[in-house]
Amino acid sequence: MRHGFRLIIALLTAAGVAAQPADKLAKKQRQEIEELFAGPILSLNLEIARDGMEALRKEPRRYVEGVLREGGTAHPGVAIKLKGADGSFRPVDEKPAFTLSFAKYEGATRFHGLKRLHLNNAREDSTFLRQLVCGEMARAAGVPASRCTHALVSLNGRKLGLYVLVEGYTQDFLAQFFAQTEGDLYEGGFCKDIDAELTKDEGDVKDFRIIEQLIAATREEDDAKRWKALQGALDVDRYASFLAMESLMGVGDGYDFFRNNYRIYHDPVTKRLAFILHGMDQPLGDVEFPIQKQPGSMVGQAFVGCAEGRKLYRQRVVELYKKVFATKNWPARVGAVAKKLCAAVEPVDGDLSRHLAGEAAELRQIVAERVKSIGRQVEELGTPFEFNAKGIAILPAGWHFDGDNATHDERDVDGRKCLHLHATGATTASWRKSVELENGSYRFEARLRTRGVMAEEDNSGKGAGLRISGSSRNGRNAVAGDSGWQSIGYDFESDGGNVVLVAELRAAAGEVWFDRGSFRLIRKQQ
Repeated sequence: MRHGFRLIIALLTAAGVAAQPADKLAKKQRQEIEELFAGPILSLNLEIARDGMEALRKEPRRYVEGVLREGGTAHPGVAIKLKGADGSFRPVDEKPAFTLSFAKYEGATRFHGLKRLHLNNAREDSTFLRQLVCGEMARAAGVPASRCTHALVSLNGRKLGLYVLVEGYTQDFLAQFFAQTEGDLYEGGFCKDIDAELTKDEGDVKDFRIIEQLIAATREEDDAKRWKALQGALDVDRYASFLAMESLMGVGDGYDFFRNNYRIYHDPVTKRLAFILHGMDQPLGDVEFPIQKQPGSMVGQAFVGCAEGRKLYRQRVVELYKKVFATKNWPARVGAVAKKLCAAVEPVDGDLSRHLAGEAAELRQIVAERVKSIGRQVEELGTPFEFNAKGIAILPAGWHFDGDNATHDERDVDGRKCLHLHATGATTASWRKSVELENGSYRFEARLRTRGVMAEEDNSGKGAGLRISGSSRNGRNAVAGDSGWQSIGYDFESDGGNVVLVAELRAAAGEVWFDRGSFRLIRKQQ
């Protein structure tokens, strides 16, 4: 044992590394990484020989060896390849995005403590800020996401400009979120779900048994059996947070809503899979992104298709809104990061600095509006309603307006508390409410009154009426002209999950009043 320890010391010394205990080395590396992401913006020059450049032109996703220079410091033996999907990929002779590895070639050493990093060209984020800010939001929620900073990059002396520097998915990254880091790490394919083109970054490249187990769980038709099967392969608590943050940040280009940009880690402690956020250069694009949006992914659909999953997700959305979004001034954080970035860019590119300042001001406004939108949507969630013994649920509260060319208000008419819509031009305007339903058949009912409602020539689905989002009335319950109070209804089937009830006006002119106390949902007997 003593001889082995001496051998290790000798090897470290020969490699130019001072002999230190492993935990002390790890602590030093963690400190270097933290200082990198908190420190000043770097100026980096990549040097790739002629044959390496030619290789990247032919096979851009295969590593070539190069040198990374930071000021007067050279980092030899760096493995360099191009990265990016359809939107962000650019050839090496333009402004490409890079992956840099400091553990592939002999002579390479960690860069500020990192074994791997990415230089993203931010082609799909003109602010250069979304990935950094959204990563901070995610980590505040306990959801794994990379840390970021910025760098001014040159390639063989050719100035490429500003990049987002992102930490790679290594054991150093995993150690921030998991007690053990020796598990398998999977990478999702471009716009592919877990049943297609998953690759392994870490672990036995032929062992996909846990992924196959998760796929089988998502395909279980019985809700109770599916939930039990999901619990066997998936860390459902972590997944609830992952799905909630994708919804809260409006990650339309991620796993749950586009089957894209994700990693999966097989945790050796829990023996279950955990999803990791990736490629977050497009969140916060839709201020009104619905927090009750139905996932398009296999796992997301299977998860919210179970009553237990819907309940857990609902709870987590509320928890994370309060913990992450309602307690921190995120617009101010955007401003602080932008100020640092603009100050670093100004001496080398004044036009870009001014452009970034304008983009940051717009992003601050978007973030402020998004936080307000989340708060409103959380309030509208309310308490899940229950059907009475007759299978009826009364729905007087939680309605919100959506539409153009119409005014809306709440007023008393004929002794009734009403939701009012008045067309000011050709309009499709509505009052909406999200509800969570079990699989089954339902009828949505209300009482309404109209005045001067002028439907277009094609009367199918026009006038005032009821439906659910994603469906068409097709002439059913279409009330036009002048009408007294009358009851209307809309029948529909639900596979379970979120359903948006719609009380709408489709007309060129006129107005409608919906009796709030008459809104009800009837669960039909099977």
